[in-house]
Amino acid sequence: MLRRFSFVSYATKIRLMVLTLFMMGAIFSPHSSLAQTTDFTVGGSVIASANQYNAFLNFGGPGITFDWKQSNFRIVVGVLPSLRINFRENDLPLLDKYSLSTALGFGPQVHIGKFIIATPIYILGRNLHVTAGIGYRF
Repeated sequence: MLRRFSFVSYATKIRLMVLTLFMMGAIFSPHSSLAQTTDFTVGGSVIASANQYNAFLNFGGPGITFDWKQSNFRIVVGVLPSLRINFRENDLPLLDKYSLSTALGFGPQVHIGKFIIATPIYILGRNLHVTAGIGYRF
């Protein structure tokens, strides 16, 4: 029988998490000098795409961006880490007839303002899956 060893107790893990949150609050508080010179933002995009038997929830990954700031328009060619919902062939997409897995897609995205039109491409096994989808950029 395999036994899992933990070198750090649960109470110590909780203490470390609280200490980390406290230190982040102290560093990024509005009154610290670091917060006055540092801009902290969270960016990214979420895209939902689908084809005949698959649905994908894509999260923005690394890529090459061509940005036109005057027109609020950009084209991104990059990879998309994805969560894949696979529906079985000839079945309705019911909740008890799907499988969930991860996939890595690539392809072009067109950003118009905060909205995204994307065509991610996935290579799953020996099959090429081309999908189309829309999304939102944070």
